[in-house]
Amino acid sequence: MSGLFALPPGVDFAAEFVRGLHARLGDITPDRLARVRILCNTARAQRVIEDALADHAPRPGPLPRVELLSALGADPLSAPDIAPAIPPLRRHLRLTRLVEAYLAAARASGRAMAPLAAASDLAEALTLLLDQCDDEGIGLDALSRAVDPDALDSETAAHWHDSQTFLGIVARTWPTIRLEEEAGGLDPRARQGAVIDALIQTWKTRPPTDPIIAVATTGSVGSTARFLAALLRQPSGMVVLPGFDPDIDPTIWDAAGPDHPMGPMRRWMDALGMAPRHVSLWAETAPSARRELLHQALRPAPVTDHWHERTDALAALAPDATEGLTLIEADSPRAEADAIAIAMREAIETPGRTVTLMTPDAGVSRRVTASLRHFGITPDDSSGQPLALTPPGILLLLLLDIASGTADAVTLAALTQHPFAHGGLDRATALTLARRYERRVLRRRPPQAGLTELPPWPPEDAERGGRSAMPGAPSTSDPATAADTDTPPGTHEAEAWRAAINAAIAGLAEALANKAPLATLITAHRKAAEALSTGPGTAETGPSVWSGEDGAALDAFLARLIEASDAFGDAPVQTYPTLLRALLAGEQRRPRPREPHARVSIRGPREARVEAPDLVILAGLNDGTWPTMPDPGPWLSRQMTEAMGLPLPERAVGLAAHDFLQAACRPEVILSRSVKVDGTPTVASRWLTRLETLVTGVGAGAAWEGMRIRGQRLTSLARRHAAPAETMPRAPQPKPVARLPDTLSVTEIEAMCRDAYAVYARRILGLRPLDPLGRPADARERGTVIHAVFEAFHDRTAHWPGPEIARTILMEEADRVIAASVPWPDLRWTWRERIGRAATWFIRQEDARRATGAPCGIEQRGHMDLSIAGRTIRIRARADRIDRLEDGRAAVYDYKTGTPPTGTQIDTGFAHQLHLQAAILAQGGFETLPTMQAAHGAYLGITGSQEGGTETPRDGLSEQLGPYLENLTRFLAAYDAGAPWLAQYRRERVNDAGDYDHLSRRDEWAGGED
Repeated sequence: MSGLFALPPGVDFAAEFVRGLHARLGDITPDRLARVRILCNTARAQRVIEDALADHAPRPGPLPRVELLSALGADPLSAPDIAPAIPPLRRHLRLTRLVEAYLAAARASGRAMAPLAAASDLAEALTLLLDQCDDEGIGLDALSRAVDPDALDSETAAHWHDSQTFLGIVARTWPTIRLEEEAGGLDPRARQGAVIDALIQTWKTRPPTDPIIAVATTGSVGSTARFLAALLRQPSGMVVLPGFDPDIDPTIWDAAGPDHPMGPMRRWMDALGMAPRHVSLWAETAPSARRELLHQALRPAPVTDHWHERTDALAALAPDATEGLTLIEADSPRAEADAIAIAMREAIETPGRTVTLMTPDAGVSRRVTASLRHFGITPDDSSGQPLALTPPGILLLLLLDIASGTADAVTLAALTQHPFAHGGLDRATALTLARRYERRVLRRRPPQAGLTELPPWPPEDAERGGRSAMPGAPSTSDPATAADTDTPPGTHEAEAWRAAINAAIAGLAEALANKAPLATLITAHRKAAEALSTGPGTAETGPSVWSGEDGAALDAFLARLIEASDAFGDAPVQTYPTLLRALLAGEQRRPRPREPHARVSIRGPREARVEAPDLVILAGLNDGTWPTMPDPGPWLSRQMTEAMGLPLPERAVGLAAHDFLQAACRPEVILSRSVKVDGTPTVASRWLTRLETLVTGVGAGAAWEGMRIRGQRLTSLARRHAAPAETMPRAPQPKPVARLPDTLSVTEIEAMCRDAYAVYARRILGLRPLDPLGRPADARERGTVIHAVFEAFHDRTAHWPGPEIARTILMEEADRVIAASVPWPDLRWTWRERIGRAATWFIRQEDARRATGAPCGIEQRGHMDLSIAGRTIRIRARADRIDRLEDGRAAVYDYKTGTPPTGTQIDTGFAHQLHLQAAILAQGGFETLPTMQAAHGAYLGITGSQEGGTETPRDGLSEQLGPYLENLTRFLAAYDAGAPWLAQYRRERVNDAGDYDHLSRRDEWAGGED
């Protein structure tokens, strides 16, 4: 076999291939040149080689045909006597249904192999397994006898028994399904193999007379390897391997495993009895120090001892080999992208200079693309984007989350504010209502679990104030806390907008609840998206969800999905959300930028194999990213994979290593990684680690340090570019001055003693903090529930029934309130347990309290007036509980669902509720209570922890009121007279934080780091 050639790593593959082609063909006639057939492995390689043929053509005239190897089986006309391939979408649906049926049967028999939601992912893995079998020419019957079950260890035997049982079902039923339900259609790779085998048989009797050249393929796929072997047997057949050095050290070749750069090619060359000495150079190329160094760095582990034998030679080689290498070690993925963008911008300052970013990580390419926008550069990015991440795809998935009852507040806000969500209105009006809805509804309470529609607007009384039984309602100890500057939402337009969105969702929610067939679900999903995205501005253009290239692509995909839905059958769809999400994620959109930069590109490693830019940037070089970890898949263990004769998962590592070697041997290369991702340290790619170990180990540490210094220059430039042009001075501490408002609540007075600026911002500036979207139910909701429980408990125990009956009543009310107002199943049990633990402690204490008095006021509103510098300031309060004692005096109690204030906090002025409520009571300020003197009071901590609660008593309240009110009057008068409302001026703890710290810019004037 004399037709095996190669081009070594790092050369301009396309240009050198064309140069060698003309040298070997000589001065042939134009018609014979046109009959030359060139087969390559990717569409990108096809375009690059076609361009190179045109650029280096010796004369005007026809050019050789450049075709794709994969097109041999993809084109139904290529072999009309061989059955066509089943469309991938139909195959995925049929396999998903097969997997789903098996999982349901396994669950029914008590064997939970995997959740039903995993059916689509498992079907995708099964598709890859069937493709591997077809590639390697392994029959399906091998699936059911992959390994002896007795050889499996006891811990994993059950799982692999189930897996092998299912694979046996696939082996028996899949050929029948293809024959009877898909009209004898073949799996795509099976058809590719059948076409190749038919071509090989044809060549046995009619060998091709015109040259056929396979280029840029490593032959790692079994069917391709069979084709290459047959091609090499033909007199006119030639193979040109990419990134293969015929002069490779024999010790490296002999030890190369599947994870070595030469591993994928060695596998099929061994089967042909060939070695590097049988490979000839396609075109003469100059030797490369970089190539030699990387070959040594990537030596298989068993032969790395050769490093010691060549220490001096490698030390002398390292400076020249690393001269064009730069190493970026960025602090974060964002910093890595910025440094790469700087390098790309810098590269194109030289006229004609080209630069390509190579990475298998789509996240890296997206971040670099974003960073390049700062320079007005749009790269030619071939990485594409899943349909699931396009605006119309996102809308479909948001609808699906809500209709299936898995939405949270973030999802609801994202749907209502989506650019395609009209709700029957023009976009500006819909967006205004959506933002108002977010503030008034979504940020005011955690949404209930399982919602399939937008919750209603709050009633008008809740807008004006008043404690609501709804969990998460805002605190209303002062009506001003419930004020809102927006127009009340109870308008016809606002309600019509909400109703329109709910109506759009309703049909899809009903279809999902009824587990309708796939075609019905898709149709309902389309109608929901169209109803939501229709408004006055879409009358002529149609629903905006289908507008633009992304919308058209999604529309076409859904049409194909409906057409293929019969492959899933008429059975109810149990897992439509996960199925559609997986299908949209796997459907890639590769739109060409409108005006990409002609010299800046982003490529995947495989498609960049034949390109030769002036500067190559290899990014994302962290273990787990490049290379990714070998994944054997869910269906076969490693032992089963070996027994079937399938390639081991390490083959993917070998292919990635080959692409790394091919690109890293270019003259100018930047190797890039981020040392931390989301704050977690990363591990450098094994290839970087090996290269560093070799270079520094042979005493050439200065060469490695030079690579780092060149990379540090880029990261430094990126930081300088990202830094603001002008640094603002630290803000001084704000010292606003304002007169007191006419009313103050008890909680606001307590806040003024700690953080007067917070009260100033809330009451004077009218600013209210917004709860984060999607916050979980917390102490606020629990406090509302516990207050409601104790209010009902006191109503039923006006006449004390004794501790045992009282505890029963308390828990009955707890069950009633929780069932009515806690929509979160997990919290119902947790909060009831807390109340149960608190009940024992509370009833024991309550029995003693009832012996000296009885409740006469529960949740009482009250107020008193203070004269401050000639003004009347009204102090408002809501008393949780006031008892009338036997001697005619009163006791004031305040329930706390957390730790109650301590005696020290009361004495130092951090807790005012007991004294202020006692003062209001003494002035007859409570609505339904007479004037009474408070003998004592207490904070009752209903915590549900440890003993169940804790109490902070305070005796002699009435005797303390004179000095207390005098101090309070002086305190408030100071603010009315011009004292500044300072932020956090009297913190109890160093780490105390307030809702308005960012507004006061506290971190600046207080010396914070941020």
